[in-house]
Amino acid sequence: MRICAFYKLPDGRGNAGNINAKAEEKQMSEQINNTPAAICPFSVSTADYAGSGRYVAFRIPQGKTADFYLDDIKVEYIPCLPANPSIGVRTDTTAVLVSGARTGTPWRYIVLNEEYDPEKLTAGIMPDAEKIVIPVTEFRSDIPSRTRLSNLAPNTTYYVYVGTMCAEADGEWTGVSFKTLCTDADGANFIEDFESYNTTAGSEVGCWIVGNTQSGASSAYIPYTQSSSVFGNKALQLAANKTSGMGAYAITQNLVFPEGKTIRDYQLEFDAYGAGSYTPAIYVLKVGFVDNPTDFSTYQGFDTITLGKTALHYILPLNNYQGEGKSIVFLAEIEGTATYNYAWIDNVQIKP
Repeated sequence: MRICAFYKLPDGRGNAGNINAKAEEKQMSEQINNTPAAICPFSVSTADYAGSGRYVAFRIPQGKTADFYLDDIKVEYIPCLPANPSIGVRTDTTAVLVSGARTGTPWRYIVLNEEYDPEKLTAGIMPDAEKIVIPVTEFRSDIPSRTRLSNLAPNTTYYVYVGTMCAEADGEWTGVSFKTLCTDADGANFIEDFESYNTTAGSEVGCWIVGNTQSGASSAYIPYTQSSSVFGNKALQLAANKTSGMGAYAITQNLVFPEGKTIRDYQLEFDAYGAGSYTPAIYVLKVGFVDNPTDFSTYQGFDTITLGKTALHYILPLNNYQGEGKSIVFLAEIEGTATYNYAWIDNVQIKP
């Protein structure tokens, strides 16, 4: 809805403002004081109005005295805005799809095993059947903001596209990709030497979940594998930068243990050292646990190690761990006045 709104106080000051988006009880906001009387256009969206009223009302707040003028009131159609989909919690066979559609707007989705041009979907051109994992599914009534995608394959990348549906015309399709987790690992026989992974910064590291504690940080500060002159083979580097990313982490897949055993019956062993190209730097490695490898917010610290520039073998008995986390976390964070933190790890094992 577009209106022109203006009111005049008894002292002659002109005040203009927007109208609250709820269409049942209106009041002026964002006042512009000491403004001469003038015509001012405003646009007000009623997209979030959840009532059933059929009239628009304007009123002066109780106890206020003012001359209030309205003119050129128009109600205009709001275009069917596209959704902004995202992925919530993932497991090895499921993922939560958050539609990102405007509240109350009907929406639909399709899941594919290959990337597809969303403009083709908008134009009504569907992909070949062999690319479709979950066919178009619509929500026209009792519209949820999210839904669970099920029966997916472990450690697999999927492409999901969401399109909005409005009375006058449908909106554009937009997409997001995600990867399911690996199946749970046998914790009693867990061994990782990082030899089978590529060495591109920010690339995937097998079944490990790698990331940065600061959203949108440079991919150079997401852990990745590369050759280590100290180890003489590939290792995982965790590099943290105070300006480009406050912390870098690597998380194992969920670990399961034989019946009657828990992670507290084992010890964690790994090789590690600290080295980097920039200063001032620290070389500190933190070890902890998370409940879900895709949810770093559940991180629980267990031990902190100050690394040397020579690789050492570390043994951490886990009998004192009091939590229920199923995945182990290696974390390099910035502390104190340091600008950088570098940690290299290799030959990760869990032993009785």
